Amino acid sequence: MTEPQGRVATATTTVNATKDRVWSALTDPDEVKEWFFGTHQKTDWAPGSPITWSGEWEGKGYEDRARWSPSTSRIGSRSPTGAR
Repeated sequence: MTEPQGRVATATTTVNATKDRVWSALTDPDEVKEWFFGTHQKTDWAPGSPITWSGEWEGKGYEDRARWSPSTSRIGSRSPTGAR
């Protein structure tokens, strides 16, 4: 994956839910499709691994990319297995 140079997007939000519930909403493929308008999410959740979201919006295909960074994510100290 090619990284854009000099571009970083950052967002912060507060969610009224438990950490386990938020983690499930972010990592369960069926929930991702529900919350993100049918998008397909692909990642192995290993630190530094790419994450892609792809699908179709208003008749046009798209693919968004990022990298999983537990050190910069408040819920990122949890792994998919629940290990800390």
